[in-house]
Amino acid sequence: TMGLGNSVAAIFTAADLNNETVQGTVNAWPITNTEGYQLLEISGTAPAEAYYSQWALNSQGINDLYEFAKDIQRRGTAETIHGINGSLFRGITTDVAYNTESGGPFVEDEVIAWGTTLNYDNEITGPFVVGEAIGFGTSGAVGVIRELTDAGATGSMVVQIEPGTGTVIDGEQISQLDGGTATADVAGTPVGTANVGGAGILIALYDNGTDGNLYLQVTNGTAPAAGYVLTGATSGATAAVNGSPVARTIAPVFIGSSTGSSLIGAYGIGAVPGDLSSSDKVFDLGNNLVTPPNNVTFTVFGLESGEDRVLVGPEAGGVIEFAQLTLDGLHNSGTTLTIVEDIPLDTPTAGTLRVLDDDGTYKLLNVSSWTGKVFTLDAAITDTFSDTANVWISYIDKAAAAASESFTGVYLSDRALFIRVRDGGVSPIKTFETTGTLGESGGSTTAIRTDDS
Repeated sequence: TMGLGNSVAAIFTAADLNNETVQGTVNAWPITNTEGYQLLEISGTAPAEAYYSQWALNSQGINDLYEFAKDIQRRGTAETIHGINGSLFRGITTDVAYNTESGGPFVEDEVIAWGTTLNYDNEITGPFVVGEAIGFGTSGAVGVIRELTDAGATGSMVVQIEPGTGTVIDGEQISQLDGGTATADVAGTPVGTANVGGAGILIALYDNGTDGNLYLQVTNGTAPAAGYVLTGATSGATAAVNGSPVARTIAPVFIGSSTGSSLIGAYGIGAVPGDLSSSDKVFDLGNNLVTPPNNVTFTVFGLESGEDRVLVGPEAGGVIEFAQLTLDGLHNSGTTLTIVEDIPLDTPTAGTLRVLDDDGTYKLLNVSSWTGKVFTLDAAITDTFSDTANVWISYIDKAAAAASESFTGVYLSDRALFIRVRDGGVSPIKTFETTGTLGESGGSTTAIRTDDS
């Protein structure tokens, strides 16, 4: 704080122990980002949450993402993010609700300007340029152009007026203050002459037609206030600020902070849901804390690719739990299957299940998704499944395509599993059966290959 007397601000220069990889290595990592407003189910439960990014680790670690973000922001960087140089990117600083949109929609990554909006005519020796300083002859107002639509002799602009220098009026002359000779006349009564001006990058857009939310990084001037007119420099859209904008806290590194093994994300930062663990924390665009579920993996090792058939299913009493679930109603067509119970929340998002057919066999069905009590199938049902038939989830149910096969689910509590591996091919083995557990840290088993030739 500036004031009478002497105030001391300490500057610390300690090394960042979570940023120890050389820049060239970090820059080559295959981490990618999908920019802009999007809904992601990072919490693992519906409904999905809103974020302004979706970072994909692509087999890198979570601390690698932190280092990658620091690389984007480094001094002298040539990296761009949201259309601007990485060294200038800070993240969302202001959440602005708007209404009465006209000429929209706005466009993500465009400049949004606010301040004194005016039309002009009689331009000579132009054009004017966004970012230059201009003066107004009669009022004495001085400002900076934040948005400009120049049509030659006429046009419009949004100007950030320097407080205390005057109020722009109709008919007065506009002139350049940066050494240029362009002039023009204000045409009509300016709008928003009492506004403090500024501009920002539209990082994310939620557009609901005539209203919505702009998520901005303010880059010049001060944040807009209730009632200000917002103008999109690329789209030409306009809207009014609806209520008081919300200031958001930014982090020194736009991605957030790292503990070395987990991420504490900055406001609005999202990631591919499966790339995060339960030790990570992110905040959605509602500034709600979101903790990812504990995604764990169970792996069967010791397989012979191209020969083995591997099955992992629910276990009870040392055998497959055939009555894990119960069919609700007759099913002989369509692409959905309804059961009596709620589908267990640790069920993989997509996979396979077995259903008792009327001929007494358990038919394999491929599942593309599920919610509540309903499985959605990859293809239409071709068999007849009667009411109250047994249904069980086959977590792995396939011909081995590698030396190991695995599945990933959300850990809620220990899940008892039955494992079976068969090989009747070139190098046959005695059927291998065992039990296992999908626990808090996942789990695994290795097939014992007892010769059966």
